[in-house]
Amino acid sequence: MSNQATQLELELGILTDAQQERVNSFIKSQQSNVERIVSVQSKIEALLVSGGFKAGIDYVNDLKYGIVTEDREFGYGSEAFTANVTYMKSSGGCKIIFERYNKYKNYWKH
Repeated sequence: MSNQATQLELELGILTDAQQERVNSFIKSQQSNVERIVSVQSKIEALLVSGGFKAGIDYVNDLKYGIVTEDREFGYGSEAFTANVTYMKSSGGCKIIFERYNKYKNYWKH
């Protein structure tokens, strides 16, 4: 690719084919990860419920997921670039609620 074409891509924010391929791979990977996480967290919650655990008392499921659009950095060194990407993102999950004793401060903490 010529320097003029590269400069034009930079000025217009157009990604090269290799960059677009990397972004597409990221989007696909994130979609797959979120689907796996949702499935696993659902199974964990079902196991907790079948074991007699109660939501909000014994455990919390704060799993959130959805489509986000944000700037992401890809690559490194001279190959590094930033792109505005729309993809699936998740956070949280099932957590057991328990108390923990802090011997240094002499108190119980949730």
